[in-house]
Amino acid sequence: MKLLYGICDAGDLWALTMDKYHRLSLGMTPLRSEPALYLKLEGDKVIGLSGLYVDDLLRAGNQSFGAQSRKKHEVFDMGEEEEELQCTSTGFELHRDGHGNIRQHQTPYLRQLECLSRDATLSEFRSMRMKLAWLSHTRADCLFEISQLAQITEKIFNNEKSGCIRRLNKAARFALKHSLIISISKLDIRSLKVVGYYDSSFANNIDLSTKLGYIMFLVDAGDRSVPMAFRSYKDRRFVSSAMTDEVIAFSDMFDTAITLAEEIRSIKKRHITLQLLTDSKSLFDVISKGSRTSENRLMLDWPPTRGIPRQNDKQHWLREEQRKPRRRFDQANAPGTLQRFLPTDHIDTKAEHWIVRT
Repeated sequence: MKLLYGICDAGDLWALTMDKYHRLSLGMTPLRSEPALYLKLEGDKVIGLSGLYVDDLLRAGNQSFGAQSRKKHEVFDMGEEEEELQCTSTGFELHRDGHGNIRQHQTPYLRQLECLSRDATLSEFRSMRMKLAWLSHTRADCLFEISQLAQITEKIFNNEKSGCIRRLNKAARFALKHSLIISISKLDIRSLKVVGYYDSSFANNIDLSTKLGYIMFLVDAGDRSVPMAFRSYKDRRFVSSAMTDEVIAFSDMFDTAITLAEEIRSIKKRHITLQLLTDSKSLFDVISKGSRTSENRLMLDWPPTRGIPRQNDKQHWLREEQRKPRRRFDQANAPGTLQRFLPTDHIDTKAEHWIVRT
């Protein structure tokens, strides 16, 4: 008896089969934070990668890993190391430029999207919305609008149909007009660190809940950077102060940063530094002083007072507003910082005061 697609246990059996195959046959280890991504290690070097997406596999590695895969009766094409990398999978494209950097984008997938007509149904609206949401894997600049569109319910669509369709089409046109290619350059592992930015926007959603967001980079001593994680999402907890949302967003960013750093440490056997930046003076003071605060104290901290710059304040951080990479995660009409920032492989935002703990 064999399990077929559509039977409840088919997915479990498939997952167990693939996991056993990668572990025992290929000697690969899954990431703790991403069980569908398997690594083949040789000492502290990654010589093979295997990513599982439903029933598709995307695999890459050196000649040794390719030879091992062929012994297992697989089709594993490996070009010469000097050959230009060209890969297309599930709407993503990878290629290597003349400098050896890898470029990742979804432009061909995006060009296949068509704007909705004015008489589109709710089902068509939801379908188009999900197609646009697939861009969230590479288009950090589109995350805010994608998450806002996800909050449009059937009631809102029926009452404001033309506005909802117009907003969705506008988001699709923006993504196509401002095409974005992420640059993945080779970093110096000896000076590697995780740099994170976050922000929150109090009562900025349709239901007056808060919008949270963060972006994470791997950065080396030469300020070369690779974006590793970004997210823009709705805070499901209703709070009574903007400062509480700052704490929640910072905590979520910290969880992601420490997970990423620990994964790299376990592979490279090196300590990975965390640099998490905030533009909240109150949160900065609480963390740097190691003190505790209460909800009553948090309620006194309002965005207007936090946003007033003080020329004599030596603890000012991220003072240049236009250089904050986390913009467009919590604001609809923010400047196009991410469009200018992400295609490069350098990060130049500097903090004016650091918290040093031993």
